[in-house]
Amino acid sequence: MARLTNDPKGDDGELVARLLGAVFSPEDRDWIDLGIFLAHAVGGDELDRVMPDDGRDPVPGTMGAVMRKTAEVVSRDEYSRRVASRILSLVRSGVREDFLVRALRDELTATLQHMAQTEGGSLRRETDAASMQETANDPGAIASFRRSLAKRDPEAAKLNDEEIAKGLQEAAAYIGKPVSNEQEQEMWARSTRWNERAQAVSDRVIAIWHDRKMAHLLESARLPWEP
Repeated sequence: MARLTNDPKGDDGELVARLLGAVFSPEDRDWIDLGIFLAHAVGGDELDRVMPDDGRDPVPGTMGAVMRKTAEVVSRDEYSRRVASRILSLVRSGVREDFLVRALRDELTATLQHMAQTEGGSLRRETDAASMQETANDPGAIASFRRSLAKRDPEAAKLNDEEIAKGLQEAAAYIGKPVSNEQEQEMWARSTRWNERAQAVSDRVIAIWHDRKMAHLLESARLPWEP
């Protein structure tokens, strides 16, 4: 697996590019989960309406399968481009690049570690499954859920009560299933792989970028006759 071994130069957008390179590595299927987690962390209407395509159909009963009925499905490269555009827009709005990248790196790390802790995860999945089942059995809750989906994708407003209820029931059945030993091992392996990739935006890398970025700013502010 290729690693970034060169130190950053302090250029604008450099840390964002490193983060995106770690998240969207094409070497395995991790990118699709990492990309969705990252998109959820940064938010934005432009990301709420798209789903990444890894060439496979989503597992029946997952929320991904429900959302895919109305979302725009795009390639890995296009999804990466849109996520990058959203992050850079936050930087241009005034959020410091090093602060944002560190926060997103830590959010992904915490998410993967939390998912790998299957004891707590099992309780969370059982609670989520029960909540989905309750929603599927309540016409008022279905209507509220439809409105929530429609905020991200107007096409979701066309789904009728039966379609939404079926999707919620399938999702509840799927996430309520206990995690197998094989799945548990894979979740820990995925967390470990991410920890390795995240070294592309380690605290050391971010500190070097920040120092060089400040040096560039001081250099550009220096008057012509100053040494």
